[in-house]
Amino acid sequence: MLGLSIPATSLITRSVVLGAALTLSACSKHYQGEVRFGPEMMAFVECGSDQYWWLGNDSWDATNWSAVMAQINAQPRCDLGDTPCFEQTAYIEAKGQRSKAGSYGHLGIYHYEFTTLEINKAEPSRGQCQ
Repeated sequence: MLGLSIPATSLITRSVVLGAALTLSACSKHYQGEVRFGPEMMAFVECGSDQYWWLGNDSWDATNWSAVMAQINAQPRCDLGDTPCFEQTAYIEAKGQRSKAGSYGHLGIYHYEFTTLEINKAEPSRGQCQ
């Protein structure tokens, strides 16, 4: 026996970091799609799909996220008190990561969580995915 001791806090920290890493896909990739905001909704819809992925809060830390918010904020807000309303949308091209399948977002109804890491393009949605 070597008599090594590892502080319990170190083990806990490693467990938390490892758990978070296992939630995300193995690597990031380039995505194209729409960011959509609405009542109790923050979502990303990849071009060619109709599945909404919960937009992870860490997306707000992405490089150039302010370009996305400039597009969203240029539209009338769509919150619970504003219904009926149209979703606020922006077309983006971004480096990001999709989580493994699970329950995410409002009431856990989203099967995936998407986290943007870097925004390469953000512009008004005009059917770019079609």
